[in-house]
Amino acid sequence: FAGYLIFHHKKNKLSLSMSKGACPKTNYTIPNFPSCCNCEITSNVFVAKTKDVLEVGGWTPEVKIKEHKDLFVRLKAAGKKVVYCPDFMIKNGKPGGKSEFNTLDYNSLRRARSSQMLVRFNNFWGIDSLHESGDLGFFLPD
Repeated sequence: FAGYLIFHHKKNKLSLSMSKGACPKTNYTIPNFPSCCNCEITSNVFVAKTKDVLEVGGWTPEVKIKEHKDLFVRLKAAGKKVVYCPDFMIKNGKPGGKSEFNTLDYNSLRRARSSQMLVRFNNFWGIDSLHESGDLGFFLPD
């Protein structure tokens, strides 16, 4: 997926919304790369300049599982460019399609820790709630 991030203030509460899948729908394409578009967050598997990741503080160990959301919020705050190119693919896994992470034990642990990490993420950013949707209605970039 590739989407946008926006913080909302309402009734003394702060929330963060992510519009999953919205970038390709906006037609903010990159010159000379018509299949690529500007966005603010992508899936876990992405390519980045090490320098850019380090400039925003690298990975935050306190928010494991939500770490990619945290990284993309910091990249946005630093004014870094994020581009989504659906024609480029990266495969994540072992040859033959088997991955040590596709086990029932790993997935159960990940699900169990997900809500704990969401609380840490929200506390880290001082937000009251995190919303994820594929809807563009709440935000279109400038």
